[in-house]
Amino acid sequence: MNEAATWRGRIWRSSGAAVFQGQGGSTNAHTHPAYKLVLGAQVDGPMNREGRCLVVPPGVAHLVSAAGEVTLVYLDARVYDASTAQRLGHQLRLAAGPSDFEALCDDVHRLPTTAHESELATLLSLFIAGARRGDVARCSGRSTSSFTHRVSERTGASPRFWRTWSRVLLAVDAIGRGLTVTDAAHEADFSDGPHLWRVCRSTLGISPSTLAGCHFVFDR
Repeated sequence: MNEAATWRGRIWRSSGAAVFQGQGGSTNAHTHPAYKLVLGAQVDGPMNREGRCLVVPPGVAHLVSAAGEVTLVYLDARVYDASTAQRLGHQLRLAAGPSDFEALCDDVHRLPTTAHESELATLLSLFIAGARRGDVARCSGRSTSSFTHRVSERTGASPRFWRTWSRVLLAVDAIGRGLTVTDAAHEADFSDGPHLWRVCRSTLGISPSTLAGCHFVFDR
């Protein structure tokens, strides 16, 4: 079964999390700076395989494959920490059956957030918004390499990866609002649709046109 015939379902989006539930399929190898909880699918990658809910850490390349219904939860590593992801994974492993979509979204919405030190969060936000890495580093009185190391150590991803990931999420949300892939690419500052396609495949494992077949629910 090809990708276009799979990954059909509902996607809930908030500023720091996402939930997908529906028909699963296969992905290519991909990496993203979020914790991912996987139920109902096989995951190929270097992580703990125990239990019915697998937790994929940020920055770990992996593939997902499923023949039936699957549930995926994404927790942005800027907003949530490893212990929060593991606790939710434990809760889902203990559940008797498939998670109810609305109830799971409510559970994710209520998760405690972890604010990284305000200075680091501010500097990373400046870089994501387009500031030069050297200029951002100088604002903190650090070298460029020190700033990069600090962000990578605290969040599991480099500043450059966070900028790319933020643009991917902008494009995903634009697609969820009904924009075409080309228009979503331009709104998120990708050069064109094929550029977004390549980056989406490398960070989410599926194409942006596949996302267009899902029903989006946005947190209010």
